[in-house]
Amino acid sequence: MEKETMVALICLGFFTMIVLSIYFIMKYKTLMQPKVYDINEKIEKSDWQKPGIVMLGTGIGALIVGILNTFQSLNINGVIVVGVIVISTGIGLIVAQQFDKKDSIEE
Repeated sequence: MEKETMVALICLGFFTMIVLSIYFIMKYKTLMQPKVYDINEKIEKSDWQKPGIVMLGTGIGALIVGILNTFQSLNINGVIVVGVIVISTGIGLIVAQQFDKKDSIEE
């Protein structure tokens, strides 16, 4: 992989990390309202399953791209790299949505 492409991917990754971190922190703060805690009250767990599955899909896409780039004979374009990551993230979104539907039906 060329040096410029690697720098661009690292910068894009850092930007995505910062944006998603700010988004999830703000979402968490708006969902959590200050209240008085009772000792007998059951503490609700925060639902990080859906963002976790999406990030897992993105990570799997990046892993696939990394594995494909190790084979120098394939000569992969940048469009294919982005396509693989976007498709794997989309699959992660679909899987997360299915898990969310199953959880809402059970409750």
